[in-house]
Amino acid sequence: MAGYFQKLEDRHGDIPLAFYTPPSKFNEAKNSFRDTKDIMAFFDEEIGVPYPWAKYYQVCVNDFVAGGMENTSCTTLTDSTLFTDATENIRDSEGLISHELAHQWFGDLVTCKDWSHIWLNEGFATYYETLYTAHKNGRDTMLYELYGRTRQITGISNDVNAIVRRTYDHPDDMFNFLAYPKGSWVLHTLRSQLGEELYRRCIKTYLERHQFASVTTEDLRAVIEELSGRSMDQFFDQWVYHAHHPELELSYSWDEGAKLAKLSVRQTQKLGENVLLFDLPLSVRFKGPSGAVNRPLHVTAKEEDFYFPLDSAPQVVRFDADYTMLAKISFKVPSPMLSAQLADKEDVIGRLLAIEQLSTRHDKEALAKLKQALNDDAFYGVRIEASKALRSDPSDEALEALLTSTKQSDARVRLQVMVDIGGFYRDTAFGAARRAVDAEKNPAIVATEIRDLAGYEKNEVRPLLLKYLDSQSFMNELADAAIGAIRLQDDPAYVSPLLETLGKREPDFTSGGFGRGLGTLAYLARNEEKKGTVRDFLVRYVNHKKRTIRLASLSALGTLGDSEAIVVLNKFATAAKDSPERGAAERAVTELRATRKPVDDFKNLRSEVLELQKSNRELRKELDDLKKKIEARPAAASESQTKKKKPAAMPSKHPA
Repeated sequence: MAGYFQKLEDRHGDIPLAFYTPPSKFNEAKNSFRDTKDIMAFFDEEIGVPYPWAKYYQVCVNDFVAGGMENTSCTTLTDSTLFTDATENIRDSEGLISHELAHQWFGDLVTCKDWSHIWLNEGFATYYETLYTAHKNGRDTMLYELYGRTRQITGISNDVNAIVRRTYDHPDDMFNFLAYPKGSWVLHTLRSQLGEELYRRCIKTYLERHQFASVTTEDLRAVIEELSGRSMDQFFDQWVYHAHHPELELSYSWDEGAKLAKLSVRQTQKLGENVLLFDLPLSVRFKGPSGAVNRPLHVTAKEEDFYFPLDSAPQVVRFDADYTMLAKISFKVPSPMLSAQLADKEDVIGRLLAIEQLSTRHDKEALAKLKQALNDDAFYGVRIEASKALRSDPSDEALEALLTSTKQSDARVRLQVMVDIGGFYRDTAFGAARRAVDAEKNPAIVATEIRDLAGYEKNEVRPLLLKYLDSQSFMNELADAAIGAIRLQDDPAYVSPLLETLGKREPDFTSGGFGRGLGTLAYLARNEEKKGTVRDFLVRYVNHKKRTIRLASLSALGTLGDSEAIVVLNKFATAAKDSPERGAAERAVTELRATRKPVDDFKNLRSEVLELQKSNRELRKELDDLKKKIEARPAAASESQTKKKKPAAMPSKHPA
């Protein structure tokens, strides 16, 4: 028996669905499970291949090592995906559930032949997670996800690895941004270029042709070429077999006399063996009083100018307005055009890009527009980005704009506003956090404000943190937040209450939360002269049944800096070579030795030298004894042979 679980059931047609959780968390199971049936129905239609297995179960497991694992017909999930209604829309399991369910087709029905093609599993699962987001929450939400992935990918420096490559040291190296968000972006670009209907036919054929088998990227390319009748060599070469993404600098001008719009495009990515110039079939959208017009353009060179005849000067110029391609784009537009772009209710990406540009200006006009977007824009993602942009301005006016924008009906925006207020070090920011701790009902926001209090040395902070340290909440979230704040306070006066809480309330914490508590305890006591009580407490957990807690206790012993812990750590430092405990113990010993006091270092070094000298003396004696034995053996053998045999006759000395 693996454990005790409660079961929640449903059906999708003839497919039985079940969701298992530990009994103590069963009340929250419905929140995470609720979208499963709808996701499966959507995938059946979108993919075109019915769900291929006889059942679909999901099991939430304590201390699972990942978010989820797509075992065929039975996915294992982390129990941290469970959430209460009190968190409103800040937390959900929709992305995780849809990602792992997509793997039942992309990863289980058809799987990659080797790790170099892992994007065929993870990129597909990530993209179909996004397609479900569009189905359930609207296209703007899907575009916002893609926008976030673009910023993630383009923000990574030294990106010179291709999605498909064999130059990796360990399979884990392949499970990164290339396989997941970039892989999903490649599929989005492919879908945009092929059109939705042809794309669906290609994917359906790819799955049916290779079901219950393993595939490479070339298998996918071959199907697309067959059904589309076009060569896909260049597409896969630049996006999959070579590295990086386009970096584009754009500039725009208008010739009133000729009625021509000029758009200059320059590819600025650093070229090399793994990074190429890109071939980009795109479009540009011009919007004016009479409506919008889309014009194609094909970027192939390092620098190109494009001219477009128009009836009148456009109010908005949007490059790749449908958001079909991963790229890092620099396009500074004049203020009137920026204002029109920010006001365009039909173009969420345009509004997000306008927010980006406004965030760099730090003037009164920009601040006013950001505040208006934060409070009035219809889409939550734009309001979130407006809040972040205000935080990037360190002025009192920016803080005031945030302080007067805390009444947000969408909890995701409300959380972001409070996070951004917490980025200021002002009495007014402290007051906002203090009020939110008392008045806010959403535990995710309360936890954020508890952590914000740690940045202030005010008399009321300590009793508040101790109150929440001893509080009860789902998965002990508020106590966990108090521990995080206590660590930031870095005051050894918290050692005693933290020791008491951890000692009596271990079952209330998640393993990760309890582990962070052990680390904080060691951190607070690291400069104390008497560390025995804390050391003994930490040692109690080095053999804990939960690995997360075992590793946390070993790491905490290194943080504590008590040399007497080396004896315990050395026991684990000699474990199996690939043991996580060995790695944690070795790092702890290294940290501990590095933080020893000079007197202790000299004393221990002298002890180690004396021990080494003693070992050398014993080894030398053993070698000397062995040498004497070896030298004695020929003499003894010769004497024995003389006694047994007569001397042989001398040979004659005739020449040969």
